[in-house]
Amino acid sequence: LVRPDPATFRFKYRIDSPMDLETRVLGGSWARPASALRCGAGGSASPGLRHPDLGFRVAREPRPGAPNFHVRVRRLVAVETLGSATVICSDKTGTLTQNQMTVQEIFTIGKTYAVEGVGYAPEGRITHENSATDPDSSISLKQCLIAGLLCNDSNLVADGRGWRTEGDPTEVALITSAQKAGLHKDTLHAKYQRIDAIPFESQYQYMATLHRDPEKSRNIIYVKGSVESILTRCKEVLAENGDTAPCESSQIHAVADNIAKEGLRVLAFARMIVPSSTVKVTHDDID
Repeated sequence: LVRPDPATFRFKYRIDSPMDLETRVLGGSWARPASALRCGAGGSASPGLRHPDLGFRVAREPRPGAPNFHVRVRRLVAVETLGSATVICSDKTGTLTQNQMTVQEIFTIGKTYAVEGVGYAPEGRITHENSATDPDSSISLKQCLIAGLLCNDSNLVADGRGWRTEGDPTEVALITSAQKAGLHKDTLHAKYQRIDAIPFESQYQYMATLHRDPEKSRNIIYVKGSVESILTRCKEVLAENGDTAPCESSQIHAVADNIAKEGLRVLAFARMIVPSSTVKVTHDDID
């Protein structure tokens, strides 16, 4: 591994002296470099001794001031395997590495909006063709964001050290996207009191909540779920100006397929206006 004379260490650094071994690789006391040098001088007769010695050291957290290794290696054979890699796939939204999800696109009839920012911090804008969008200028966009907030059992809480999540990562991502548009869950829940709910069930592939709309003396059912489960139950779509039009399922399916091909998860949202006397929501109501 390391010869008494200057040599090249093939992991990351050129080793020209024992001090280089101390400061660049092992980051520890001279006991470790001395052990490594003894192993190096011993030739190939002691592979079982020299590999654990360095492997365990690389696996440790670096001490203050030492290089910040973002990948810890317990077995040196993993270093060789990584060096042979030709493609490395990154998880830029944090879905796998941090258990975070981020809303990246919102489609309404006629428009596709981009959502800036990564992670759960509500920082960024909702844009259309690279220009910031005011949610009040698009009724369909605002209703989509409201549906994601109200048909939601999770929370995003500022705790002084950042943002703490409570619940499902997908639902928290919906809260974050709405906050980027100036909509806050506590405010909307106080305004649109939840009366009843249908929790998500894999059999139906949707969740539904019933809310009071005191300003218009009516109640509203908001639904979120898979594109297939929502479209089979919708007859109309909501336009930008608040008008309704016949639902063209094939068009929406085509857009959803294109989004899914980019590796994004796709959710659909819907609402139904019901009389103020409605106090329960059932699967028959959604159908």
